[in-house]
Amino acid sequence: MSEAKEVDRGQMRFQILSATGLALATLAFPAVARADCQPASSVEDALAAAEIAFVGTVVAAVDDEPGAGFRVEEVWVGELPAAVEVRGMGDEGFMEDDRRWTLGARYLVIPYLDDGVLRDNICSASLEWRDDLAALRPDAHPPEGETDGSGGGVPGAVVALAAAIGVLAIAGVVAFRRGLPTGKV
Repeated sequence: MSEAKEVDRGQMRFQILSATGLALATLAFPAVARADCQPASSVEDALAAAEIAFVGTVVAAVDDEPGAGFRVEEVWVGELPAAVEVRGMGDEGFMEDDRRWTLGARYLVIPYLDDGVLRDNICSASLEWRDDLAALRPDAHPPEGETDGSGGGVPGAVVALAAAIGVLAIAGVVAFRRGLPTGKV
């Protein structure tokens, strides 16, 4: 009978030590512990609860780094400038649940704010743009600094340069048709 009690005590010690070790590991590695996220229920629910949501194109992404730089096309919720960075879950490098963004791809991004930093992970409702998402578009507006939803258009300097080249080309054609003066030297 005492042998059975000894086995139970040994088993109990093992369980207590295992639980204690797991708790200490969780405290020692908090980034790993918080890496498991809860999936978003739906895009509609995420938009209803969002502080920030936008449609944008990835203009900067590094393979081994979490996050991406975006050119913001439409702001669905909140206020944003024309260019933003969305980071991964932490600042210590790529984590298990960080999203991999595709350079040049367009997304509906529904990040969360973490001390003023936009963050996103694979469990958020952010997703690559599909035409059916347009049905969810709220009263969207352009990013700060843009006055209309044109996405910027052609810069004024380019228009001015094209006009100057056009004027010089017309002047050259007129001069050529009249012929060059044949002065005597």
